[in-house]
Amino acid sequence: MLRTFIETFKAIRARKRAAAATGGLKPYTVVLDWMPEAYQDYAVEVVHVRAATPLAAVWAAYLQAARAYASQVAEFQGLDGEELILAATQVFRRVCTFPGVQHATNSMDF
Repeated sequence: MLRTFIETFKAIRARKRAAAATGGLKPYTVVLDWMPEAYQDYAVEVVHVRAATPLAAVWAAYLQAARAYASQVAEFQGLDGEELILAATQVFRRVCTFPGVQHATNSMDF
């Protein structure tokens, strides 16, 4: 009985330490759409990020998507950090933010 209690207590402490090590970041899925007419042929971007809050997830998704297209989109070339995020807000429109990691599926798969 005491051994079970000690093992359970150790497991709880290990989980708490693991959660603290990740900084309390949670996975989010952010869907971004292209706003300018020049990029209407581009597909909707589904970005997976880890962040503390949904708002932080949106900003991280803007940055990640802008870095991914830095060589292809003229608005992103030569920018980094805050400037890149601000340029991304002019090119992308946030469609929605989901908690957890979500994947798009094709309706023909059902």
